[in-house]
Amino acid sequence: TDLPLTIVADDKITADVSIKVTGEPVLNSGSGSSA
Repeated sequence: TDLPLTIVADDKITADVSIKVTGEPVLNSGSGSSA
């Protein structure tokens, strides 16, 4: 589960939150529905 360094701050925050919620890093903010 390595996050790419090509994500912007907003996506990074969203991914971080998604990790805490779903447990998996979501790269697509707003379009991440792989739960």
